[in-house]
Amino acid sequence: MKRLVLILLIFSCILMAGKRISADKIIEQINAGRKVEYVHKTILGDLDFTELKNMRQVNSSFGRHEEYASFIEVPIYFKDCKFKGDVLGYKYVNGEYDTYRADFQADITFINCDFKDETEFKHSDFEEKAIFTNCTFSKEANFKHSDFEEYCDFSGSSFENEANFKHASMDEKASFDKAVFEEEANFKYTDFSSYVRFASADFQDEGNFKHTSFSGPAIFKKSSFHEKANFKYASFSDHTDFSECIIAGLTNFEHTDFCQDLVFKGTIFNGNIDAEHARIRGGSFTKFLLQNR
Repeated sequence: MKRLVLILLIFSCILMAGKRISADKIIEQINAGRKVEYVHKTILGDLDFTELKNMRQVNSSFGRHEEYASFIEVPIYFKDCKFKGDVLGYKYVNGEYDTYRADFQADITFINCDFKDETEFKHSDFEEKAIFTNCTFSKEANFKHSDFEEYCDFSGSSFENEANFKHASMDEKASFDKAVFEEEANFKYTDFSSYVRFASADFQDEGNFKHTSFSGPAIFKKSSFHEKANFKYASFSDHTDFSECIIAGLTNFEHTDFCQDLVFKGTIFNGNIDAEHARIRGGSFTKFLLQNR
């Protein structure tokens, strides 16, 4: 019996070891030019994309501020993985004087992954598809100033802390369908150049779209705003759908600019609506809202 227990214990340890991958090993793969693909793994340690073998200086300010960039040239694929460490595409060093960032030149994919610590992709450039579907971000998800040149997808993901997409650029289709934002969803000054979806998204804190630009269709159908829905100074240039939304707090459309193709059918406003100086092409926004709810 003791021998059987020992064998089972050893076998269990072997299985457990097989499910754990060092973040350093992943970086070694990238530096060797090999694609990264892991399923059902736990990644141990900080996965730092910012200091690869091909890192080079991209900017300097007379020795006071240095900027370095690393370039991920191979596809990155994780499914059903847990990250027990920071995932870094951006960082400060030297007392915040020097910055390091990662630019992704191939597809990057995270499906049903659990990020336990920091996720920093500030100023990162995603040249191909960026997929973060059904993921859980336990701490701030920082995509501030990031540039998504191709399709990006965050649908079904849960943001347990701030989701920071302030000043981000999304050049192609973007999806946040059924995403859950437990803290502030910060899309202030974000530029959506194409079709974007927030259908059935759950904003449990402020949905901040102040000064946000929607150049293509914007779909918020069946979304829930538990607190403030802030679209002050936002601009909508194409079809916009807020049908069947529930907005519990203040709805701020102050100075918001809408196109004519606007839908509010079945939307419930439980809080006040501030639509001062809101505009809709061809008529009064306030009159439109009264006639189309």
